[in-house]
Amino acid sequence: MGGLAALGAAGAACGSGGGTGAAGTTALQFMYWGSTFEKAAVEKMLRAFEQKNPDIKVKPVFTPDEYEVKLNSLVAGGRTPDLGYVPMSMSFRLAEQGNLVNLFPYLQKYPQLAGYLPDAYLWYGKDKLHGVSTANEIELLWYSRSAIAAAGISPPRRWPPRPGRGTSSSRTRTS
Repeated sequence: MGGLAALGAAGAACGSGGGTGAAGTTALQFMYWGSTFEKAAVEKMLRAFEQKNPDIKVKPVFTPDEYEVKLNSLVAGGRTPDLGYVPMSMSFRLAEQGNLVNLFPYLQKYPQLAGYLPDAYLWYGKDKLHGVSTANEIELLWYSRSAIAAAGISPPRRWPPRPGRGTSSSRTRTS
C-alpha cells in the first residue's frame, strides 16, 4: 500500500524528529518511498504545504529501498517519523501496538475522511481506524461483449488508451 498514515501522535510520544524549530516553527519528518517521479511530486507537495503553512517545516525522508526494514528499525528505536507511508503489511501491527493514530474520532470532525469506498478503511477493532488506503486498484478488468451490447453501449477499441498514444488498434481481450 502506498498510503499516507498518521504517525504523528505516536511519533511525538516516542520522541521522534518532530519538534519546535527556529523562531517557533514546527519541524516534522515525512518518510516515504517511490520512484524518482514520486519523489519530485512529494517534494513539490511539501513545498506547497509549507508555503500555505509557513510556521511548519517538513523534512522529506525519501527511502527508495528496504523501506520496511528502515521503518521497523526507527519504530523499535523510538524514532518514529512524524508522518509517512506505511506498507499494508506493517500497518495493522503498528496500529495494534499504538504506533498509529486512531483516526476514528476524526471522522465527524473532517468530513473528507467519510467519502471513501468502504473497503478503503483500515479498521483494527471496533471504533479503531488507522488509515485509509489511497490505492484501491483494479489489476485486471474484463467485460462481457453480450452484456455491453445488451446495455446499448459501444465497447472501446482499447480501454484505457495507452498514455501518450491515444487509442490503439490493439485488441482488448473480452469474454
